[in-house]
Amino acid sequence: MFNKTFKLGNRIIGDENPTFIIAEIGINHEGNPTKCMEMIESAARAGADSIKLQTLPANENYLPGTESNDIFSKGWIDIETTAKAFELARELGVEPMTTCGDLITLFKVDKLKPVAHKISSGLITHEPLIDEASKLGKPLIVSTGMTKINSAKKAAKIILENKNYDACFLKCTSLYPAPLKDLNLKGILELKKILKAPIGFSDHSIGIDASYLSVAMGANIIEKHYSYDTSRKGFDHQISVNEKGLSELVQNIRKAEIILGNNTMEISEAQSYMSKCNLRKIVARKEIKKGEFLNLDNVGFMRTLPSVEGLSPAYWRKIKGYATKRNFSKYEIITESDLKK
Repeated sequence: MFNKTFKLGNRIIGDENPTFIIAEIGINHEGNPTKCMEMIESAARAGADSIKLQTLPANENYLPGTESNDIFSKGWIDIETTAKAFELARELGVEPMTTCGDLITLFKVDKLKPVAHKISSGLITHEPLIDEASKLGKPLIVSTGMTKINSAKKAAKIILENKNYDACFLKCTSLYPAPLKDLNLKGILELKKILKAPIGFSDHSIGIDASYLSVAMGANIIEKHYSYDTSRKGFDHQISVNEKGLSELVQNIRKAEIILGNNTMEISEAQSYMSKCNLRKIVARKEIKKGEFLNLDNVGFMRTLPSVEGLSPAYWRKIKGYATKRNFSKYEIITESDLKK
């Protein structure tokens, strides 16, 4: 069984902990190392907990002549540049990771000590990759957007067989952009039941609403594509957020966490004071003589000053019909010691 919580760097992943926010740079740097470094810096300013790249050598991952081979040939940054990117991220307090699609690159990247290994939706059936990645002693983050639940179950089984108990699976809809009607955020709850692991959300929709709403469904990790210019054509720019959008997303997620609170029903000190101010107490609604019996004609249930101690209306069924031991003036508080059966 997977651990309910685990660490990514100094952050704890799991329920009752802050949502871990990944800025998915991917190849939106378009193969420009300088732009990549600038994007890491801006993601850190926006409040991301992590940045994620895509380290996918085109000729190791996509057949020549395919659209993906063309795109990733243009968007490639080498291992040396990736190492520098990871180093910069750590200096800025942001945890680095990347997606690898082939074993040669996986082992090279592992030497750079990423905070986790990411398995994308398109790699969830790449069982040799999952098998080897889960043996490397690092947490795995696995997206689930392109297949039915059985693929996620099989991936989970492989990871657990390798005695790796730190993994988070991301609910994902692998459409670009993903229509809101297809996001099915309630699936996060179902994945938690089925996989018995931390669950997150990889957001391919336009805007940020789905990301912060997923927190209410229990998402432990949010992954959102990140761009320096969302108006640019190609790559993943148009399903991404820029620095301003990421900053707004981070703020909304943190606000959502405050609003959601925890799973207890305790009330705050402020609420406790309000209860003293507002909850009713049992009082004499008219003069009551000694020896008279309490009834709904001579008793009222009224709001008093906060400092006044008295019986709650919840006591009424217990003291109804009791006799008074003394006289009461109108509006006087009635206490149990003033009564007899």
